[in-house]
Amino acid sequence: MTSVITLLEKLYGPNLKAGLSHLNYVLNRLSNNLKVQTKFLGTERGWVRIGLSGEDEGAALAYLRRMFGVAPESIGGLPRLSVIRGRIVEPGGVGYGLYVDVGVFTPEKVDALIPLHALRRQLADGIKHSVRQIVSSYCFHENFPLEVRMLSASEGKLEAELTDRQVDVYRSWARSNLGRLVAIGATQRQVETALARTGHKRDITKIDAVGLLECVIVCKLGTDPAGLIKEIGPAFPGVSLHPLNPLAVKAFL
Repeated sequence: MTSVITLLEKLYGPNLKAGLSHLNYVLNRLSNNLKVQTKFLGTERGWVRIGLSGEDEGAALAYLRRMFGVAPESIGGLPRLSVIRGRIVEPGGVGYGLYVDVGVFTPEKVDALIPLHALRRQLADGIKHSVRQIVSSYCFHENFPLEVRMLSASEGKLEAELTDRQVDVYRSWARSNLGRLVAIGATQRQVETALARTGHKRDITKIDAVGLLECVIVCKLGTDPAGLIKEIGPAFPGVSLHPLNPLAVKAFL
């Protein structure tokens, strides 16, 4: 008997196959270490669907839950105060908050709303900045992962806030004084290759993979992430590149 789960990882865009290749590498390694068979079954709203079968199915599921997270699929799978890593949806599209896709699509898709008052409280020291101002300063873009805590679920509506851990990530980025370049739609290997090919590997300190197709490039002190985009952008057709300025974040905290 095969169990089907939805991982909290998305595949999309022109580099979908590259993301799937990396996922298959992880799944093949899992199959080699456990008595389990895994199969990619496609996507649901971009979320990865996986089939699992075999003697060690339970252990494999526990491993995938720790590594990627598993989508709740329905609102009933998201009890109050549960923590989940979702993906930003249409940032700045509405003036009353930020929507995050948290893997709810049965019987209908429902995204979680982080209301504007919560964004102001957690990210802007309570100051009445607009959603667009917060989105711009924190470099919130489509498909970027955010860890959220569920606050309520009623009548097909979900409300959430950022976790303390997620807020601390942005505080640490601001304290570092290092610019960052957010790459959405490319694997870590593709980012490394593009930086090496354009001669800009020397301008960064590290690359943090925050998803199969999402990376945060940490620049060296004095390197302008916006300037990097002009240099490496042509090597990334179809990839979304966005600079994060630590001073912009500091101004809010």
